[in-house]
Amino acid sequence: MDEVRLTEKQLAGRWQVHQGTLANQRCAGTGIPFLKLVGVGVRYRLEDVRAAEAAAFTATTGVCGFADVTVELAPATATVTHLVRARSKLPRRSVGAAA
Repeated sequence: MDEVRLTEKQLAGRWQVHQGTLANQRCAGTGIPFLKLVGVGVRYRLEDVRAAEAAAFTATTGVCGFADVTVELAPATATVTHLVRARSKLPRRSVGAAA
């Protein structure tokens, strides 16, 4: 018996994602296995689709509330202030000078 293969459009509809998302995953090597046939296009085996869905199924993310996020801030605000003053041609004031 022949195995069932889904087109890119069918899989995108099943997963409710854009076809471009699937294309990006194929390019990055992060998606599920696929078959690319000349003149036919990309096909996905139904068994691979179901395996990916089963692997993604979970009861919880394991994270409640906010996750720990590390944010890197811009280097020095003095540099940013200097650039803003230079572009707007504001006069420079020394620290502690009267307004």
